[in-house]
Amino acid sequence: MRIAIIDPRIQAPGLVKLFPDADYFVIKHLGRYDLHKTPDRFYNLYRFRYREDLEALTDANYDALFIVYACFDFRDKTRADVQHHLQKLLEIVDKNPFRQIVGFSNDDSPFDPAAECNYLKANIWFKRNFQTETTYCPNVLPFPFIMFGPICPLWRVLTEKYTNPEKIDRVLWAGNASSSHGPNRNKDYMSRRELINSRMQTHLTTVNLSNNAYMRELSRSKFALDMNGEGDPNYRTFELLMTDALIIQQFKHLVWPFDDGDAFCEETIYKTPEQFVEKLERLRADPDLYDRCIRMQKYIKGKYFTQEWLRNYIVKNICPESSC
Repeated sequence: MRIAIIDPRIQAPGLVKLFPDADYFVIKHLGRYDLHKTPDRFYNLYRFRYREDLEALTDANYDALFIVYACFDFRDKTRADVQHHLQKLLEIVDKNPFRQIVGFSNDDSPFDPAAECNYLKANIWFKRNFQTETTYCPNVLPFPFIMFGPICPLWRVLTEKYTNPEKIDRVLWAGNASSSHGPNRNKDYMSRRELINSRMQTHLTTVNLSNNAYMRELSRSKFALDMNGEGDPNYRTFELLMTDALIIQQFKHLVWPFDDGDAFCEETIYKTPEQFVEKLERLRADPDLYDRCIRMQKYIKGKYFTQEWLRNYIVKNICPESSC
C-alpha cells in the first residue's frame, strides 16, 4: 500500500517511524512553516526530509492519504494559515478518490471528528483525545499516541529512553500550577492551582529545568506526577513514559486502546488531593505494591508504545480483511 502523510502543521512526524516507506508532506503559509521547522531544521531533528510538492498527492501515486490536524481549528475563520491548510486539503481530497483517507484528529477537544470534519472524507479517524463521556461514530477509534509539540512526542517515545537504577524517593513535577482547565474539561476536574495549593504540595518536588536536565532528573526519581492539561494525553505524559519513574496520574476519561485486562494500576490513579496523598503513602509503605505497579507500567510501555504494535493497530483497522 502506497501511503502519503500530509501533516500541514508538522504535528506527527512520528508516523513515519510506523510507516517508513510513506512520503511525508507539509504545507507552508506565506513562506513560513509551523514551529519554524524549515527544511534544514526539520532534517536535523528527524533525519528525513518532508515534501512540499502537493501536486504529487494524487490517487495515481498513492493508495492511502493520512491527514494529521487538530481539525477543530478549522472553525476559526480568523486564522489565515489554518484556512489556507484547509483549502489545500479540500483541493486534494475533492480531486482524488483515494482507496483510503485516514484522519488523525490531534485535537485537545474530545469532539467527534467524523461529524465535525466530514468534509475531509475520511474513511476512518484515529482520535487522540477519545473520551468515555463522548459518543463517537463507529469509524472513530482511540489513538492517544500523538500530540503537537516542539518535537513530536510519538517520535520521542519511540526513540528516547531514560533509565537510572539509583532512585530518589520523590514525586517530580515540572508543570505549571497557574494553568487551569479550559471549557472542554469535564466539571469533575479540579484546576491545577486547586490541586497544587493543597496537601499535595508538600509531597512534590517541582523543577524548572531544560528538557534534557529534566529528563535526567525524571530518570532519577522514584515517582513522577502527571496532571491533566487542556487535552489528554498531554506532553508530560509522553515524557514520563520515556523514563522508569512510576507515574502517579490524575484520573481522566481518556480511552487507551489496550487489550482487556491491560491498564495502568488503579493504585497509581487519583481524583482528589486526599487520594493522591493516600495512594502515595501506600506505595511508599509497600515495596511489593510499588514493584507490581512499576512492572505493569513497563509492560504497557513495552507492549503498546512500539513501532510494531502501533503500526499493526492502524493497519488492522484500515485494512480489516488484509486488503492492503
